[in-house]
Order: sequence, then structure tokens, then C-alpha cells
Amino acid sequence: MEDNEDYEPDASGHLELRYRGWTAIDPRVWSFAHCLLNLDVSFNQLKTLPDEISNLHLLQELNCSCNKLQSLPGSIFSLAWLRVIKANGN
Repeated sequence: MEDNEDYEPDASGHLELRYRGWTAIDPRVWSFAHCLLNLDVSFNQLKTLPDEISNLHLLQELNCSCNKLQSLPGSIFSLAWLRVIKANGN
């Protein structure tokens, strides 16, 4: 992760963080819990998703495809608005 990356969700609540080579999700993502509806972290090198994913209480769609995930955290089930999970290619 690069410390100086500047990113934030667009006006529709979408945050695209694809092809960044991340092995872990940047903790800054959790600060967007008040507005993040769609998170795309596909095509990285993620081996796990942290339990902090449950902090994104407005999240409706998660794309974590094409990483190195073997499972999803149980905390993901607390996301009441989550309707779509794309996790193929792990």
C-alpha cells in the first residue's frame, strides 16, 4: 500500500480499489462507513478480509473476486444491506 494514495467513494457511494497489489485492505477504507455502498477490491493479492468489514454497515455490494481468499469472515453476515458478493476467482 502506498501511504500517499488519495481515494474516496464517488457521489454514488462506489469505491474502486482494483489492481493495487494489496495484500491487506488499507485501514482508511473503514473511515468511509458513513457513505460506502459499493466496494471493489478485486484483482489484488488479499488472503483475508478483516472483521472490520462489518463496520461498513451501509455496504450493498462487495467485489472481492480474483484475490487469494479462502474464506470470508463471519462478521460479513452482520451487514444488513449487503445484497451482492462477488468472490469468484479466489
